[in-house]
Order: sequence, then structure tokens, then C-alpha cells
Amino acid sequence: MALRDPKLPAFEQVLTRKTSPPVCLYSYYIYLRDNNRSVENLDFWLDVVAHENLCKIYCKELLSTLSLNSSLNSPNSSKNPRFSIGRLSLRDISNELRFSTFSGVSNESSYSLSTFSIRPKSQVTQSDSKVENHTEQYCLNLPHSESDVSNPENKSNVSPSGTEKKVQREDLRKSAERIYYKYIVSGAEKELILPGAIRFQICQMLEMQQRDDPEVFLQAKEFVFQEMLANSFPRFLRTRAYSNITPFHAMFRLVLGLFLLFVGFAAEFTLIFMDVQPKALRFWGLIPIWLGVCNIHVHQERLSPGFTLLGLSEKTLFHFNRVRDPHIRRLHIKKALRMVLLDLVVSLIIAVIFYVVPGHRL
Repeated sequence: MALRDPKLPAFEQVLTRKTSPPVCLYSYYIYLRDNNRSVENLDFWLDVVAHENLCKIYCKELLSTLSLNSSLNSPNSSKNPRFSIGRLSLRDISNELRFSTFSGVSNESSYSLSTFSIRPKSQVTQSDSKVENHTEQYCLNLPHSESDVSNPENKSNVSPSGTEKKVQREDLRKSAERIYYKYIVSGAEKELILPGAIRFQICQMLEMQQRDDPEVFLQAKEFVFQEMLANSFPRFLRTRAYSNITPFHAMFRLVLGLFLLFVGFAAEFTLIFMDVQPKALRFWGLIPIWLGVCNIHVHQERLSPGFTLLGLSEKTLFHFNRVRDPHIRRLHIKKALRMVLLDLVVSLIIAVIFYVVPGHRL
């Protein structure tokens, strides 16, 4: 079933944490962990973004050092707009990091950075633009790693003393190697399903070329992005936008509904075959029949009118979060009202049928 509602959030909005429960990034993480069994894709995405953030911070510190040194030599140089990290694309940062890897000299790295920062915009290639547009929009909005999704208070760049730690070049290398050995190598803890060409390219860049810049994982990041966008995200959105209970809870409702229907039907047949008078007593069977129909309908639609009334959505079995997205809230209310009315009509029809059946004492 295609999702054609334009008011539903886009995948980019969820990744950049611009959405509210139950369609937020944390809910998506829980869904991948418990239902789709493919949480490693999102973990990899978040870790790569954290690595890109480290690269940005590292280059920003180099640029600040360059700006400070230049201001000592020329008072007007500190006002030069070229000393702005905002004008650096990720391709520039990658080139700077590769240069510093080969040279091994921080001062030369700073010089290299300054040359990239003043490069005319007309010289930016189509490849540069693609890298920047695809990645930079996520870098400053996403949590640093999968642990930050479950613990928003986690601050990975803050030392125990409360001061921000200075990013060293060795930190970039360790970050890249951690991603490589956690997701890319064969038999890794959270090995990704990647095309062989992408896996080989990452291996070449990291092990042979000794690279740790953002472009090392760019193709894998794009592949994982498209994989989540095409497969897991539509299912997540359908689950959270049009339902508010988990599959295990839905199965519990099915069992409960069948049991209540059995109780209601047993009561009705008992009254019929014992020819109990007055016949109006048969309408008491409407209560378990209605509850049974409601629970079976909840199982079919994966939406509980009771939880909708309370404004809740089940993230895991009997663990809830509040529905804060107004559009999702309206969708749940409309669907719940239709379900309640339909359940009532079906239950009344069944009760009337049992009422008109003539009694016959066995």
C-alpha cells in the first residue's frame, strides 16, 4: 500500500529529528530494533554522521588557528570572509584531511585549508555539490551515534570536567577504524549487506590509502540511506501513522476477542435452548459480543480506540509514548471513530439475530 498522504513526514525530516512521536527518530530506531531486525543500517548512518561531525570540528579548529595566526600578522585578516567554515564543502574537508595525512604536518594542513576556503564557487564541481548537498544537511542535526538516540543527554564531545575536548587527528582515525571494523569487515559485530564494489573501495581507502575523511564511507552511506528509504521507512510510517499497538499486543487482542465472542455466543445459545423468558434477556449477550468484535477489529487494524482516546501509542509491549504529532493524532481519532461505529453496528446485528430466533427448550 502506497503512502500518499503529503502531510506525513519525509525520511529526511525523521533523520534530522524534525518530527514528533510516534514518528520521531527514536521511534524509528525502536521499530528497526524490534520489528524489522535491521537496526545496523541506522546505527551505521548515525556513526558516519558522527564521524563527519568530528571532521568538521577538526577542520574548524584548524581554521580558527589559521585565523588567529593571520590576525597576529595582519590586523585586517581576521575580518576576511574566507576564514569561515561555513564555506567549506565536505569535498574540501576531505581534500584537507587527505593532504594532512600525506604531509603529516599540522601547519601545512592549515595552509591547505585556507586555500580550499577561498576557492571560487565557480570551481566547485558537480561531484562537490553532490557530496555537500547529500551530507551536510544532516551533519549538525543528528545525534552522534546510536547511543545518543536512546540517551539524548549523552554528549560525546564533552569531557568529565564539562569543557569541550579538542579533536585530534588521531580521533578521526580511531573513529573511521571503529566504523570499519564494526560494520564493513567480514564477520563484523553489525556487518552491513553492501555491494562488493563498495566494500572493496572502503577497504582500499582505509587500509591502503590510509584515509579517514568523510568520503570514505559516502557511497555506503548513500546505499544504506536508499535501502532504508525504500524498505523499512514506508513500513515504519504505515505502522506508526495508522496504528498504535505492537504486533504482540495485536495477537493478544485477537485471543481475547475470540474468547469474548465464545462467551457471548455460549450465553446466547444457552438462553435460546433453555427458552428463557423474557426474550429481552438475550440482549445481555450484546456486551461480550461487542467487546469480542472490538478486540478482533483492533487486531485487524492494529489500532486501539482506548489508546487513541488517551493519546498514546505503544512503542514496545505495554510501553507507551504520547502522540505529539497533530496530523497523526487526527488520523488515529478518525480511524478510531469509524472502528467504534462499525463494531457497534456489527454487534447489534448479531444481537438482533439471536433475539428473533425462537426459543426451544431441549
